[in-house]
Amino acid sequence: MIFQGTTHLGRVYSTVQSDSSVHHADDYNQFMATFPDIVRDLTLSPEYDDIPDITKWFRKNLEYNVVDGKKYRGLAVVNAYRILSSSKLTSENLKLANILGWCVEMLQAFYLVHDDIIDGSKTRRGRSSWYRFENNGLNAINDGVLLEAGIYFLLRKYFRNKPYYVDITELFHDVGISSAERHKQAKDLLLQIGHYYQIQDDYLDSFGDEKLFGKFKIDIQEGKCTWPIVTALERANSSQRKKLEECYGRNDPDKVQTVKNIYEEIGLPKIYATYEENTYHSTVAQIRLLPNDEFPHDIFLNILNKLYKRKR
Repeated sequence: MIFQGTTHLGRVYSTVQSDSSVHHADDYNQFMATFPDIVRDLTLSPEYDDIPDITKWFRKNLEYNVVDGKKYRGLAVVNAYRILSSSKLTSENLKLANILGWCVEMLQAFYLVHDDIIDGSKTRRGRSSWYRFENNGLNAINDGVLLEAGIYFLLRKYFRNKPYYVDITELFHDVGISSAERHKQAKDLLLQIGHYYQIQDDYLDSFGDEKLFGKFKIDIQEGKCTWPIVTALERANSSQRKKLEECYGRNDPDKVQTVKNIYEEIGLPKIYATYEENTYHSTVAQIRLLPNDEFPHDIFLNILNKLYKRKR
């Protein structure tokens, strides 16, 4: 399962996570063992035989942008498969679940490569953003498109003869399920979780540990419309509001610190902690109200539990 959140591309991307309480002990190792097969499929296909430079660069693209993340999204695909298809659990189907999980990771990597260009982010996951790697520049736009194209190559290779091939291909375009009623129920819940994730991400940009966060925190400097500044403006007195207007969106360390100081004065950490607790418990209650046979609770709880009080 997936839930939706927004990026500066103005597109929907999926964020998923698995929980140790139901996560199979060997899933991570099996998932990682599948990645070399993914790379071989995408770089050793006949159409690349005569252009080794492209093959070499695409391999570097995959290894730099796809494999080094936390793998939450891809592993959640495997975990969800175990929960939903326990009676059909075969080694062949597990392999397909792992391949599908890597397709989800590639989709996320595609979004992030382009997102970093648009945001001008210098780092991603503690390293240079791909567009800054080896002076790649705007060539990274094409590299992102190649990552997305690779998804459909893999789907065609491994799922073309499956009865759900069309559905699964459309899923990567639309992120939806077939039943309109079930889709609305799932969408309402997942949008709520996605909203929580976005507020959490905004909060961590100002208050998270930069070493854990894996990228420079730039929301204040770039004047982005985020939860901390919106909440601060709602609660600031006239003096604080004037300082915020003077300092927010300025690439000046002193002004950035002034904004952070006002955040502390207003008590944003406590406000956020209260919001997180209330949101978590109300969302758990909402999950419990869904029919477990149609909406396996573990899938939604896995997502929520990995977000709850995360630091990165």
